[in-house]
Amino acid sequence: MFKKTVPFLSLLLMTILPAFAQQSLLYKISGNGLPQPSYVYGTMHMICPQDFRLSDRLTKVARAANVLYLEVDMDDPSLLLTMGMLMQDQTPGYALEKAFRPQDFQRLKKYMNDSLQLDIENFRQMKPLVIQALFAARLLPCKNLHHRSRR
Repeated sequence: MFKKTVPFLSLLLMTILPAFAQQSLLYKISGNGLPQPSYVYGTMHMICPQDFRLSDRLTKVARAANVLYLEVDMDDPSLLLTMGMLMQDQTPGYALEKAFRPQDFQRLKKYMNDSLQLDIENFRQMKPLVIQALFAARLLPCKNLHHRSRR
């Protein structure tokens, strides 16, 4: 039962909480005998550079925190390696192509080559979620997600 309850509650929270967010990713958790409030900040996986900003409220809360936990440790040198391995399917005999009907895979291959300038051969071991993320990035109004400030 636990295996079914946790994913259900997680999904429920992910769909209900944004309705109360009032255009914010910062949620305050207080009450029920808690000695002080805690905060949960939602993550942004894809965002246009011009839309990225940290609110004054978030900055104030983060500075006042006794402890700050992040989703990932960006200082961890093995992070990219670990994430890369998680995006791959290590099952013997796995190939991305097997997740599609032959004609759909050919369409995907053509789209990736023509529109994304990517060779699908580099994605043969990747899970379909990786392809989905590539497509989702194309739905954003900005030209690229990688932004470097010019100094």
